[in-house]
Amino acid sequence: MFSGLIEAKAQIVALQPEPGGIRLQLTTPANFDDVSLGDSIAVQGCCLTVIDMSDGLLSFQAGRETLAKTSLGARLAGDAINVERSLALGDRLGGHLVTGHVDGQGELISRIDEAQWSTMTFHAPPDLMRQMASKGSITVDGVSLTLV
Repeated sequence: MFSGLIEAKAQIVALQPEPGGIRLQLTTPANFDDVSLGDSIAVQGCCLTVIDMSDGLLSFQAGRETLAKTSLGARLAGDAINVERSLALGDRLGGHLVTGHVDGQGELISRIDEAQWSTMTFHAPPDLMRQMASKGSITVDGVSLTLV
């Protein structure tokens, strides 16, 4: 589980095609020194498992389903993306509980930035809209947002 509060940005070093998906290599953020092989990391909000750690890089695999339902398939080497380590029992929860199991994608239609917050309007497919409720929460690229 995750909180939807981004801990760091990581840079994509490589996206290598593999049978059934890709292998994704990211720079290891400085505050991720406690990450171990097999840990779950939210990468753009999607729960991925660390499959390799070497030379300051974290490696993950993303299958076709993940690439279709997340923004990861549209990313390029050099892009900076949101990452968050999984919660541990006893951690404070400042966002909302995020599983990292992504149901689909919406499209940002407009954004109005104000002094204390931003108001964003999204378009989402009907199958996603059925899962949303006023004052409920969604996650956009790993960021916890409240619906109004």
